[in-house]
Amino acid sequence: MLALMKISVIIGSFYYLYILYRKIRKEASMKIKLSFRKDRKYLLELSKYLGVSSKALARDELGYYILLGKEGHIYTDSIYWYVVAEGNALEKRLSFMEPMMNGLVFRLDRMPTEKEASIIRKLLKLRKKRELSDEQVDSLIERSNLHYKMGISSSRINISEEEAV
Repeated sequence: MLALMKISVIIGSFYYLYILYRKIRKEASMKIKLSFRKDRKYLLELSKYLGVSSKALARDELGYYILLGKEGHIYTDSIYWYVVAEGNALEKRLSFMEPMMNGLVFRLDRMPTEKEASIIRKLLKLRKKRELSDEQVDSLIERSNLHYKMGISSSRINISEEEAV
């Protein structure tokens, strides 16, 4: 009988630890999700200042949001944003940023100026966002409405009214 009581106490304590573990894990998961949202929002804002498309926003192997270029990437901790790149004379080109990790990572706690954004875009080979004029936007809208009204294949099919009857 005593052995059964000991076993039930052990099982009960394991169950309590399991419930506690699940609660802690759920809270940590919520904090990570909030952190991901903050990072995503921060990088989207940064992409506007850099003049790059929001399509450059990607996730790395661990699920963190980054702005991905051909020659490097940018990530954030919602306070600083970090440029990770390889190349020659990085410290000279990114002199407006604080160097870290032997000059391979650079950080900044403010949004870049236009000149700084240009330097970063060229260094990381980030694709510049295409700016459309009002006339170009109107032309695109008109062309998309034209297909909607005509039908996509109406220009290819020539059926006269006599043949249709």
